[in-house]
Amino acid sequence: NKPVSNLNNVSYMGNEIQVFPNPLTRGQQLSLSVPAIDIPYSVELLNSPGQVIVGQQFTGVKITLKSDNLVPGLYFVRVMSDAQKWVSRVVVR
Repeated sequence: NKPVSNLNNVSYMGNEIQVFPNPLTRGQQLSLSVPAIDIPYSVELLNSPGQVIVGQQFTGVKITLKSDNLVPGLYFVRVMSDAQKWVSRVVVR
């Protein structure tokens, strides 16, 4: 199963993930709403060259990431579990 992606909503393990706001203004928190799944997963924020800026392990359904130290540009949010990986673009202004 390949994830289906647009800028704000994607399918992950048959359920929808929401990423908002997008575009993001520097200083705002980036929020992800992840389906209630019973397995741990990681969320990473990567810069355009692919370096991990923020990485955390989660089991909940609501995630927030700080953007205070981000410079404006294109970033990627990666959600991974043992079963699947999903990546979406995020613009920071």
